[in-house]
Amino acid sequence: MKKSFSLALALSLSAALAAVSALAQQKEHPKEHPQSAKKLSTDDLDAAIRAHIEEKSKASDGRFEVRDDVLNKTWSLELVRVHKDKLQALADGRYFACVDFKAPDATMVDVDFFLKKDGDKLAVTDTTVHKIDGKARYNYEEKNGVWVRVADKS
Repeated sequence: MKKSFSLALALSLSAALAAVSALAQQKEHPKEHPQSAKKLSTDDLDAAIRAHIEEKSKASDGRFEVRDDVLNKTWSLELVRVHKDKLQALADGRYFACVDFKAPDATMVDVDFFLKKDGDKLAVTDTTVHKIDGKARYNYEEKNGVWVRVADKS
């Protein structure tokens, strides 16, 4: 009898220790291991830019408006294309995209978009007029691993 009581006690203690250990493991580790953030693709950037343009165009009869401080005017533009070959991750966590538009008078306007992750989506943080009919106002140079805007030398 004493032997079976000792065996029952040992089995009960083993089961209790296993249960406590399982509870401790549950608190230490989430049920699902966190996954690293999804790397953004050019399609993700393209979709975010197009969604931004579409949203902003609703208020202006389907045309995207961008301020041009150099010419002191606001361009009313129609999207021609997002350069998928010029969608770039920058060192500071932002993303860059070059987008071509056409004005009602057929002037081609190249607008640079800068985006940043905002929670689970991309938000446009800045837009600048880069070129008018192919003539650049500025260029980019890599300095210490970061792309910076520099005056056009042509």
